Amino acid sequence: MLIYPAYFVEKGEVKLRDDIRVTKDAPPMFFAHASNDGVTALNSLLLATELKKAGVPAELHLYSTGGHGFGLRPRADLPCTQWPSACESWMRTMKYLQASRAP
Repeated sequence: MLIYPAYFVEKGEVKLRDDIRVTKDAPPMFFAHASNDGVTALNSLLLATELKKAGVPAELHLYSTGGHGFGLRPRADLPCTQWPSACESWMRTMKYLQASRAP
């Protein structure tokens, strides 16, 4: 899980750094990022795009607001703070977690 990742993009450019190579052997990834983060969301967008090109499962949640560091503090006014629920669903879909059992 990459939550507001940084340092994947060439500074001042719209491309991944030259030393980052995405292959079919990369692990599946879940991303959560806010568009108004001081760390550009291109880090998530470009890496997720390269994963898709390589045939690696990736799920990207790009929220309009939230800034950087929203972490695990739930707030009703910031949908980005609900990313743990989306991540749990992704982990169940990927079979990293067992499906919930009905009560």
